[in-house]
Amino acid sequence: MKVNKNLKKILTKHKVVALDSMCFIYEIKPDPDFISLCQEIFLLTEYHRLVTSVLTLSELLSKKEILLDKKLYVDHKEFLQGKINLELIPVSEELAEESANLRGKYNLRLIDAIQLATAKKSGATLLVTNDGKFRKVKRPEILILSDYL
Repeated sequence: MKVNKNLKKILTKHKVVALDSMCFIYEIKPDPDFISLCQEIFLLTEYHRLVTSVLTLSELLSKKEILLDKKLYVDHKEFLQGKINLELIPVSEELAEESANLRGKYNLRLIDAIQLATAKKSGATLLVTNDGKFRKVKRPEILILSDYL
């Protein structure tokens, strides 16, 4: 796999990286434009602490075809839980309040505000997403996948 030098430069300066649900969705349900980019991110962050909201699990498992297929359901759940350096962060009352503030401040969807609050609460200095609405966020640094295609 050819490594994107700009991507590597950004990822190597961060010890804690937050991942939006799309990073995992592109891995499970490969998108031809993003699968290799996501694989590269997982490879380059192998020794980083990765965080995501526990709601990422809900997003992965809520597709109708997954809900109807027990094996697929278990496979998807194990895929996410099997990432050794990934921590699924629960939604606490404090995180819910911070999400509300961020949702209002940046006009984000609730799930996106929760991912951002999760990143901040976990000490992540980088959030990887593919949602352009995050461009207005200054902290943590935002990496938008489509910028690296």
